[in-house]
Amino acid sequence: RIATAVIVAGGLAVMVLSAQDNLDTVRQAAERGDATAQFNLGVMYANGEGVPQDDAEAVQWYRLAADNGHAEAQGTLGAMYATGRGVPQDDVEAVQWFRLAAEQGHASSQGALGAMYMNGQGVPQDDETAHVWLNIAASRSAGEQRSEYVEARDAVAERMTRGQLAEAQRRAREWDEASRLFPTNDSTRTTSESPSVNPPNFEYGDESELRGVKTVYLDTGFELKARNDIVDKLTADTALAVVDHPQEADVVLVFRWDGGFGTIAKGYAIIGNRLVWEFEDRRLNILQRLPSTNFARNFLKLIK
Repeated sequence: RIATAVIVAGGLAVMVLSAQDNLDTVRQAAERGDATAQFNLGVMYANGEGVPQDDAEAVQWYRLAADNGHAEAQGTLGAMYATGRGVPQDDVEAVQWFRLAAEQGHASSQGALGAMYMNGQGVPQDDETAHVWLNIAASRSAGEQRSEYVEARDAVAERMTRGQLAEAQRRAREWDEASRLFPTNDSTRTTSESPSVNPPNFEYGDESELRGVKTVYLDTGFELKARNDIVDKLTADTALAVVDHPQEADVVLVFRWDGGFGTIAKGYAIIGNRLVWEFEDRRLNILQRLPSTNFARNFLKLIK
C-alpha cells in the first residue's frame, strides 16, 4: 500500500479558532445550527482545547457540520472513520465522506479519496480514478502535502497503460473545468441555507431556451452510474450529443446527489450565465438511481 496513512492523516482538522473565540460563543452558535461553529466545536473536542479531549464528542459535532454541507467537516469525519478515532474504523464510511468533501473541492479529501482508490480501501481498487483524484489534489495543494500527492500519483501512473493515463488526465481536466464553471465549496452555510449543490449567482433564464439544443456538457462529478444512466437516456433515439468541454456545448447540465448520503438529487441546466431549468428529486436510498433517469427524461421533454 502506498502512503494511505500519511494522506488520510492530512485530513484531520487543526484548530481554526481565532483568539477572541471562546467555548460559550462557539457552542451557542453551533447549537443554533451554524455549520462552521459546529465544525470548530468538534475541533476543540478533538484537540482538548478548552474542553476535555473527547474524540466521540468531536465526531458528533463534525457529523452535524458535515450534514450541513461543511466540506472540511466532511473530510475530517472521513479521516476519523479511516483512522478509527471516535468511531469504529470503517473504510466504506470514510470513502463516502471523503467523496462528498472532494466534490466540493476540499483538497485533503481529494487526496484521501485518491489514496483509497489506489489501495482498494472502502472501494474497488481503481488506478484510473485514483490518479484523477490525486492529480486534482496535487493541483490544489502546496508544499509537503502537494509532494505527497504527486509521489502517490506518479506511483499509480507506473501501473497504468498509456491509454488509462490519458483518460485519467482527461477526467481531471473535465472536473477542473466544471468546478470553475459551477463551484460548490461553501463551508460557511448554516442549516437554513441552501444545499451545497445550489448554483452560484447566475441570471435566471427560461426553460423555453432549451428547445432545439443539440449539444450538452454533462457534469455529474464521479457518480459514474448516474452519469452513464443520464447519457444513455439523453442519446438514445435523439440527435443530442454529449461533449467533453463546456465551451463546446449548447447547454451545461449538472446533476448532483446532496443531503448527506444522497437523499436529494438536484439538477440544473445552464446556458451561458443563465440558469434556465432546475430539477429536484428526493429518495431515501442512495442506491436507487431513479432520480438520474427522471432528470434525463424531464430534460428531454424540454428540448423537443
